[in-house]
Amino acid sequence: EGNVNGTMFFEYGFGLRNKPGKGQSGWCGVTWDTADFFYNIDNSEFCHTSVALGQMCFINCSDNSPACVDKTFTFNAAPEGQDGVVFMGHHSSLSIGYESSDTSLVCQTAQPEKTCPTTFEEEEEEVETCLDKTDIEARIQSFADGVPAVSAAYWDNGGGEASRGPHDEEGGETLEACQAAYDIALGYIQGAYGYPDQVLFDPTLTTEPYRFRPTMAGALSYFMGTKCLNLVGDIQFPEGNV
Repeated sequence: EGNVNGTMFFEYGFGLRNKPGKGQSGWCGVTWDTADFFYNIDNSEFCHTSVALGQMCFINCSDNSPACVDKTFTFNAAPEGQDGVVFMGHHSSLSIGYESSDTSLVCQTAQPEKTCPTTFEEEEEEVETCLDKTDIEARIQSFADGVPAVSAAYWDNGGGEASRGPHDEEGGETLEACQAAYDIALGYIQGAYGYPDQVLFDPTLTTEPYRFRPTMAGALSYFMGTKCLNLVGDIQFPEGNV
């Protein structure tokens, strides 16, 4: 949010799991099961718009409580010279039935459970590029691995609870911790997402006017938070936000 000191925008950084006053100490892992995901597949290949949707649970290091959200991913083949696939769309949301506690979200199941299709009718026109399900699963797993890796880099290098605003001198962000998290986050995002092309990234906990993150800077801000980006100094989101 904006503040009286003129900064246009401030966020804590979901990937670090360090919101002040919540007793948080990072994400220790992300769990998911491909059997619980729905894929629009045809004999293990994605020959239409490639979509996967399902639930992922983030494990809070401070008390091992799960924060579970619904994910929808879309994919393209990776650029030439890079194996597998990249995310071109990433939507995250809380479903009816999820509640909030002091340290994390409580994972519940909304009732009644809806049945989702696992296949779509084949189009008459043949699509040349088909994506393999194993590549899709590997890319989703890279997200499950990437978030706790960014979190660990921050906390293992002296990071602490986030500032309550950009000019809060008692915040736990340090240059060493933020640089370590930045190095991991930047490398992960560059390999896993389709930037610099527009990516349809809609994170779980964002607000207008910066709800959607179609650019690399917006994705980094969501993973790391404004203060860490400003300390590292390479990227600003939005532009001029210091």
